[in-house]
Amino acid sequence: MTQRARMLELMSRREKAALAGASRELAVIEERRVAAESALERLELLLNERSHQLGAPVSVASLRADTHLSGRIAQEAQRIRSSKDELTRLADEQKVTLSRHDIKTRRYTDAAQDARRTSVEERDARAAAAMPSQGRSN
Repeated sequence: MTQRARMLELMSRREKAALAGASRELAVIEERRVAAESALERLELLLNERSHQLGAPVSVASLRADTHLSGRIAQEAQRIRSSKDELTRLADEQKVTLSRHDIKTRRYTDAAQDARRTSVEERDARAAAAMPSQGRSN
């Protein structure tokens, strides 16, 4: 293996390691995004249930407390929605990073294979040139 082929192989391995790291990061981001989405769905369901509750007349203090609690739930839902949107953006960026590492890995791997192939062809050509020609001896 030539020095160039060895260097390209090492660069390919480095990109594979970076690809694995980026893949792990994407998995963590996706896990957090799914958790945020689930929490958001629960909060929105809770808000819908609270807004559609019909009941007996309640005191002013109870009404204020319910309104305050609904407001806090809505604020939390908005915070989680923003977080989910940010996680979605990060996941998209991570997917772009993954594709870049994948492309680099393929390029380095292909270049290393070409360098090895060229090295073998050159070695075979030198060996063929070094062999004495076999002609007819009469």
